[in-house]
Amino acid sequence: MNTVMLFDTSVASLNIGDQIIMDATQKQLRKLFPDDYFLTTSTHDIIGKQTFMINEMADFSFLGGSNILNDKFSFRNKNQWRLSLFSSKKINDVISIGCGWSNYDVSPFIKKVLQKQIYNNCFSQSYLHSVRDSFTEKKFTEFGFPCINTSCVTLWDFTKEFCSTIRKEKADKVVATITYYKNSSKDYKRYNQLFSILNKMYEHIYFFAQDGVLDLDLFNNLEFEGKENVEIVTPSLEGYDLLLKSDAVDFVGTRLHGGIRAMQHKQRAIIIEIDNRAKEISRDVNLCTVSWDELEKVEKLISSRFKNDIQIPFDKVNQWKDQFKS
Repeated sequence: MNTVMLFDTSVASLNIGDQIIMDATQKQLRKLFPDDYFLTTSTHDIIGKQTFMINEMADFSFLGGSNILNDKFSFRNKNQWRLSLFSSKKINDVISIGCGWSNYDVSPFIKKVLQKQIYNNCFSQSYLHSVRDSFTEKKFTEFGFPCINTSCVTLWDFTKEFCSTIRKEKADKVVATITYYKNSSKDYKRYNQLFSILNKMYEHIYFFAQDGVLDLDLFNNLEFEGKENVEIVTPSLEGYDLLLKSDAVDFVGTRLHGGIRAMQHKQRAIIIEIDNRAKEISRDVNLCTVSWDELEKVEKLISSRFKNDIQIPFDKVNQWKDQFKS
């Protein structure tokens, strides 16, 4: 029996999207290790003695999803993965499953060197790492780690047969998401524009605050016609799933994994690109996305009948999985 360790990116995270990622990560790892012993630890809180012990006893240690990789060293408490130079020396042979790169900007040389040292300490050089897009594959390869682009683990069940079951026609209802840290005056105008389009195109609007009170605070400050009729979804994965299971409802919003979750429930999704996550993944696998700067395209997409022709590199997914089969 193997002991399998998982660095869980949803623990102590404010973003319910991390729960969506970890739900898929655990499902895929359980398929690989159906009879083995699983232990989890957090990435978003301080890494200490218990984590070091579990990592030492584990046969396999995985880091699950999210945009947790970068080339910009910062002090431990500012990192998504709370690793310091010291603690990284006590973590060994970690394997990435569907991780992504968080930044486009060019990092100062010394910060890049220090971050590379942390990764050299803790990531495996013996196993092939799974990353979620071509940009991350390029960056992680530059750091010296063997990796392949398997796309996001939340999409690994999106076979051609499954994609054919995702609803193609417009629903009468829609669930919308926004993103609290996109909050400039220009962003406010775009959110109001988005909700005005949805109010025009749908009979009923739901709002799902994927980042809880942070997204809700932003929503409360928006001003658009029909706002008083928008129904707030319970801010939990269970509450969101309940809505997606209950009736035909489209997804239109800025939250990548909120949109993917809708598609997992065979609901139609239009994802609005506000950062590198949706942009990079959609470029690789053909997700239905719209640029934040081109919201005028949303109305036409909503009206159209479109199929989800998502192109997951299953050969790469299987290549990554095969290295763990005895």
